[in-house]
Amino acid sequence: MIVCVCRRVSDRTVDAAIAAGARDLEAIGRVTGAGTECGCCREELAVRATHRDAPCAPTPCPGCPRRAGPRSSSAPRSEAGEGERARDEAA
Repeated sequence: MIVCVCRRVSDRTVDAAIAAGARDLEAIGRVTGAGTECGCCREELAVRATHRDAPCAPTPCPGCPRRAGPRSSSAPRSEAGEGERARDEAA
């Protein structure tokens, strides 16, 4: 999904920037360019930065990767993660 139309920045690009350490609007904009033009996407960027490690629902599903907070590099990937990686590599 495109988050920033002006700079054509996807949600995956924004999420990758956040995962790499961009934690506020200024840092996300510096890394991706998102939020540096008209500003219409800034609310979405702020939500993504603020709620990155929050569960998607009040009661997280079993095995939710967000329930335990930030992922460590040694954490096993779920089958869904493997499928997403395979899909991304095929693209």
